[in-house]
Amino acid sequence: MDKQPTAVFRNVGQSYFPQTRVECHYSLTSEHRWSSCDWIGIFEVGWSSVKQYYTYTWVLVPESYAEGTNVNCCALFHSFYLPHPSPKEYQFVYVNKDGEACAFSRSFTFCAPKPLEELETLKEEKGEEEEEDGEEELLLVIPRAQLLQSQLDECLKRQADIQQALQEAKEEAENEREHNKIAKMEWELEREAMKGEITELRDNLRYNSDTLKKMEGKHKDVRYSQENLTYELSKLMAEKAESEQRVRDLEEDMKVLTSQEKAENTELERKVFQTSNILVYIYPET
Repeated sequence: MDKQPTAVFRNVGQSYFPQTRVECHYSLTSEHRWSSCDWIGIFEVGWSSVKQYYTYTWVLVPESYAEGTNVNCCALFHSFYLPHPSPKEYQFVYVNKDGEACAFSRSFTFCAPKPLEELETLKEEKGEEEEEDGEEELLLVIPRAQLLQSQLDECLKRQADIQQALQEAKEEAENEREHNKIAKMEWELEREAMKGEITELRDNLRYNSDTLKKMEGKHKDVRYSQENLTYELSKLMAEKAESEQRVRDLEEDMKVLTSQEKAENTELERKVFQTSNILVYIYPET
């Protein structure tokens, strides 16, 4: 299986004009390892060695380029280094620092524009000071191909700028997605921590509620016991009072009985004394 190229040429024309500079547009893939020693050469089709280049230029990348990313670039070949118009076919070749060809473009030719029907007349652009001086406008006659090439170059430049802006927007969106992903993960961790804390608080609340119920039950038991003790104490106090009253009543009854006994004894002694006197009277001593 052929190895996939790490560089790709883009927007290669079928022909170029040696009177104007040539812009070579290419892209480096994320697998490419760029080096300041990389270069792009214009080779005649059928070449067999990288030393057979017609001309070359060094490969430049944007300042924001980071290895491992895709990037669009452009190399310039100035007109005085280009081949003369001919039917020969050429192609761009990307050569890395190790002298290995990494990418090849489609073939193209260098040709000259036709002298008459391919010419265009343009007004030369002037600055504000020249316009204020009132100088006459200068007309420029250039090949239509050169005009089209310059317009194509401008369009390609705008396209490259748009692609670069699109790439930056994609990278920014990717960074934003990564940031949102990290924020979501942090939020999930925080939510899990809060759920654990809520569960712990609920367990503590349930434990405290059970403990409070037990304490209330014990309090009820203590209060019930206290009420029973109070009732028993009241009952005992009442019985004590009743017993004391009974003792007092018995003591009063005893006093009454004692008084009655004394009275009866006194009466008995009196009767005995009277009886003795009577007997003495009846039976005097002999």
